[in-house]
Amino acid sequence: MSVEVEGFHTIYKNADHYCGPGPSVVVEGNGRVTVAFRKVKSWLNEGHSGHWHPGTELCLTRSVDYGQSWSDPQVFLGGYQCPCLTLLRDGKLIHSTHKTELVRTDVADSCAQVRGVYTGLWPGVHSGTAIWRSEDFGATWGEPVHLSGVPDLEPLHSNLAIPVATRGNVIEMKSGRLLISAYDLTDPNSAYLFCSDDQGRSWPYQSRIAEGFNETFLYETDSGDLAAFMRNWGGD
Repeated sequence: MSVEVEGFHTIYKNADHYCGPGPSVVVEGNGRVTVAFRKVKSWLNEGHSGHWHPGTELCLTRSVDYGQSWSDPQVFLGGYQCPCLTLLRDGKLIHSTHKTELVRTDVADSCAQVRGVYTGLWPGVHSGTAIWRSEDFGATWGEPVHLSGVPDLEPLHSNLAIPVATRGNVIEMKSGRLLISAYDLTDPNSAYLFCSDDQGRSWPYQSRIAEGFNETFLYETDSGDLAAFMRNWGGD
């Protein structure tokens, strides 16, 4: 099967901002499309990457004409990375993402010097993956729920959640159960599975999917099997 691209439309572009990677798209139907993306002031002219920056903003923009035109982006969350949207069958939005908490240098220095603790230009400590629900299509959001419960995985600081990151989807199974994968920051990474049977209000740990993989997209087959498309950690 092949797909022919007939054209494209720029959703947002600003030479002063870094806006990638990782936009997320949901389609309501009737021409309505919503995109979440991140943006942060670019520091490339100073020789610094904006890929992780504590000032990152997550934005929503919408189209009502199948992507021909877009609304002005509205910031809905600050300090987080990699927005991931899912539209549930009942119209609710689920948003998942992860964060590195900006801290003082002495706080970062007091933590175990492992992956997820940063002591460079912007000192920070990875504070895990959180999931939000919206019942009004992103106008307002409930309180975040942090993923937890992975055996032998502890927070990098007592004030924070366990260091797991996500760049993938929340999938709504035919049964109504929600699933998400998140991965740890060890060498090599391991990807884990979490589930929700209450429409995203809680997310108990289920299992380790695989070691040596991280960013995961979940898919339910017609027969009801669950497939995981995974990014390889080591590049082998």
